[in-house]
This record gives sequence, C-alpha cells and structure tokens, in this order.
Amino acid sequence: MQVYRRWVKLHGSHGQVIRAQAVVDGGAMRNTMCALRWDQWKRRMTPTRTSEVTLRVADNHKIRSKGCWVGEVTVANITKTQSFEIFESHGAFEVILGKPWLQAVKAMHDYEADKLNIEEGARRSP
Repeated sequence: MQVYRRWVKLHGSHGQVIRAQAVVDGGAMRNTMCALRWDQWKRRMTPTRTSEVTLRVADNHKIRSKGCWVGEVTVANITKTQSFEIFESHGAFEVILGKPWLQAVKAMHDYEADKLNIEEGARRSP
C-alpha cells in the first residue's frame, strides 16, 4: 500500500498560510504536528491550547503532547477546521492527517485501486 503524502495549507493568524508536507494515515487516531516544525511556524499561527493527551506511537512508547493547535487546514481545495496534537517526532514528519481529518472529508479507501476518494459534499466547509 502506498503512503499518501499531500501538500497542505495551515491557515495561521492574520491570513497567513503555511505550506506543510502531510502524511495521510488511517491508523492515526489523532491529527498530529511535529514540535520542531511548530517551533518554526508558531509566530504565524494562532496560539495552542494546553493538552493532557499522551500519544502512543508505532513502537508502542508514549509521548506527551506539547499542546494542541486548532485551525483550518486545506488539502486539495477542501478546507476543514481540525485539531492537531503537537509532539516530538524528531523531524520524522511535519503533519499527520489521521482519522479525524479522514472522517471530516468523508474519505473512502478504494483498496483495489489503492486510492483515497473524498466525497464531493465534503468540499464545502461547515
């Protein structure tokens, strides 16, 4: 199965837009953002909220969230408000779009074609 990578736009404060490389991961229970990237972007973004979330990563160890950013993310001309837990990935990724985003855009995985399909109705932001 291929890895779904997409350029996304994170909408910051005062109309600023940050382009980031995202991995779409149907196994991720949360949307996440790399703390190293957050440190580079935070002056252009709205402030984070405190978070009590502890993430369990692929090798089963736990990492505490450094905060939660809530904002608009645009992928392929579809804009949705989403929350992202910020944690230390040591640069392994910039953004992971997990199940919350996949549900918001009504994504369906076509396993035979190995494609991710998004319903037309998801293109309208609530």
